[in-house]
Amino acid sequence: MIKVALEGSIARFTLDREHKRNAISLEMIEQLCTELDRAVDNPDLSVILLDAAGPSFSAGYDLTGRYAEGGRPSDPWTDREHLRRMTRGHEALWNCPLPIVAAVQGACMAGGADLVMHSDFVVMSENAYLAYPPTRFLGTPPSHMWIYRAGLPTARRVLIAGEKISADDALKCGLAHSVVPDDELGRAALDLAARISGAGRELLMSNKWIINRGVDLMGRALLNRVAESEDALSHLSPRSMAFKKRAGEVGVRAALEETR
Repeated sequence: MIKVALEGSIARFTLDREHKRNAISLEMIEQLCTELDRAVDNPDLSVILLDAAGPSFSAGYDLTGRYAEGGRPSDPWTDREHLRRMTRGHEALWNCPLPIVAAVQGACMAGGADLVMHSDFVVMSENAYLAYPPTRFLGTPPSHMWIYRAGLPTARRVLIAGEKISADDALKCGLAHSVVPDDELGRAALDLAARISGAGRELLMSNKWIINRGVDLMGRALLNRVAESEDALSHLSPRSMAFKKRAGEVGVRAALEETR
């Protein structure tokens, strides 16, 4: 589900579920955590490049497994525990001492956007966009980086108004490091990763550590714990329960199509 390739001092992590539009599953999150630890333990690696196979970075979280047996757990405590396990991948990215460059093409939604938000640099192709459709019919982000990475106005546009954020908008608000033509994304992201690695592993780790601890002092970790609970609670809302019922009747894919 995640392919790992070593290219000099760079470890390339590729989301590789193209048949599922790289939908994020718990198994992918568990593999991501394992591979991040393995990369950190390799003294020859300095940077991680996170990209995805196919025309889109990710369609979001994989809902099919959770809805296959009739939907989400009925109690918010069990639901919150599942969300905590999902967000371990976000924390692993954020707390990974090696800088992480994300290369984003096409749709980057919900769970995919959460991964990108916890990376350090974001390179986007011209056709890429970020969105969080589940806030319109299901819940809230289980981890919350929108305010810190994109600012309050953009957070409101995405999470309340339900708007997509284009690559150009992401660049303007400071979320994207750069925007490049579609066919130049891979090279641009790799060039950035190579340039970063030139500073040396130890200095990179020190500088990432202090920057991220500064954001944590602004409340990031606490807000993420609040987000888990709020998402679990929002899954009991009438809108969310109606979606769950409909998914049980016609299947998750068809129910999702009806929300668009």
